[in-house]
Amino acid sequence: MKLSTDIICYALSQSMQIQTASPHNESLMWSRPVFYEPNHSVEPYKIIIAPHNTLPSSPLKKLLSLIICIGAPPAEWIDGRRSVVVIKNNKTNPYTVFNIIQTLFDRYDAWEEDLQKISAADADVRKMLERSIEIFDNQILVSDRNLKILAANILPPPGEESGSEQWLIKSGSPIPFDIMEKARKLYKSGERLSEPQLLNLKVISGEDMWVYRVPLFFSNQYQGNIALCAVKHTFRPGELALLRKFSEYIKEALHKHAIMGIDASISPRALIKNLLNYLPVDKHRLYNALELEFDKVNYWVGMKVVFNESEKNMPPGDYLCATFEEVLPASIAVVHESEIVLFVQVKNDDTGIDNILSIIEPLLTGMDFQIGVSNVFYDITRARIHYMQAGCALTTGRELFPKNKVYKFENFVLPYMLSHCRGQFAVEDLISNRLQKLKKLNRTSSVDYWHTLRVYLDNNLNTTKTARDLFLHRSSLLQRLSRIHKIMGASLNDRREQLYIKLYMYMTEYASLSVDK
Repeated sequence: MKLSTDIICYALSQSMQIQTASPHNESLMWSRPVFYEPNHSVEPYKIIIAPHNTLPSSPLKKLLSLIICIGAPPAEWIDGRRSVVVIKNNKTNPYTVFNIIQTLFDRYDAWEEDLQKISAADADVRKMLERSIEIFDNQILVSDRNLKILAANILPPPGEESGSEQWLIKSGSPIPFDIMEKARKLYKSGERLSEPQLLNLKVISGEDMWVYRVPLFFSNQYQGNIALCAVKHTFRPGELALLRKFSEYIKEALHKHAIMGIDASISPRALIKNLLNYLPVDKHRLYNALELEFDKVNYWVGMKVVFNESEKNMPPGDYLCATFEEVLPASIAVVHESEIVLFVQVKNDDTGIDNILSIIEPLLTGMDFQIGVSNVFYDITRARIHYMQAGCALTTGRELFPKNKVYKFENFVLPYMLSHCRGQFAVEDLISNRLQKLKKLNRTSSVDYWHTLRVYLDNNLNTTKTARDLFLHRSSLLQRLSRIHKIMGASLNDRREQLYIKLYMYMTEYASLSVDK
């Protein structure tokens, strides 16, 4: 998230004396800070921290950064045309300034990330407001176009504070009638005025309080209103720009909820798309749209269909959805993120998925499709989870076996787990010291100790089965195992160590197989 000069200056002024020599600009335009380096170009829209004696006497040409100068800069720098903030104490540690600003960015980045998560999950306006209280610490009121309070935080009545002041959250009720009558002009004017307004309520209610109001529009249609009220403290520098940022998330949430509430007879495809997009869907409404009996268990399988990369002339998505639904009557198909997603009712037995695949096999071959298939499930409201299973099967399967047509999730759970359990490390970075020694011995010996250990573990340390699988005499195997035990020590008898070695060997094999493919 980017911040404004006002926000940066306010944060610095809380712990040090500063002087602003910048034109007034409350736009959120500055990125995280860096230290000034002489003779290096200054990256645009960065915050540059510079001791005064490092700056050249003449300002840099076409300067598009905010300069935080420790001590008085050369006179030409503070002519009011450039974004310069002066920290008066020239002995201030630059790292202190850097850390203050970094902490500030961390705070606002975390806020924006949380708003994004809420928006993606259920677009809950109340949750968004609760998360934003610490940012504004003032009253926020979000209402829809019918003057219904979607979320508001209010101070508790005097005497009801517990310890420090706490905000109370309310939602779901209309604005009280007496207040609505007084504030009608303020809120209803949002239908005509699309620009934010800074107002004093004294003109309509007699109460001397400032309000910053942002009307919310989507496609030129008025959706509601958000207001920040200075009930606890006056507006701090930069807060109005932050409220406009916050209003974008509220506007998106209102639009999502408006789509969900358009019509009770919304199509099954639209409801499935809502599930895929993390939007909440009423289960009874979904069952009615899909014509399912609510007290009957229905089994489903999810499928994700993509075109082979060599295919350039892909038919329209709606046509493909209709084609799949015609071939599979008990199915629903949607276009999601430029891909075809299918949910098909199946029998809950070993032949259910195979029967479906045999029906659509001509489509897979004739149109050069590849398809990922989820596990069987019964709760259609969990469609997104099984869409993700199908996607994982498709992604992992195509890496290992790119020419296949069908990839079942159950066949690629292990490679998927192996490819994700190593985190940020490369496979070779996860090898233990003991395994490293064994690998080194393997490279210098004519005996394949590595494969011997792999087969030995696969046979649960059974020497008879291991000797048979390796076509070795038992005494020869015992000689090999003696050498392996000498390197690995007693750890080889530990079940956790055995699991680790197996996982590492599997990861090595899958990584090698993926590279080869």
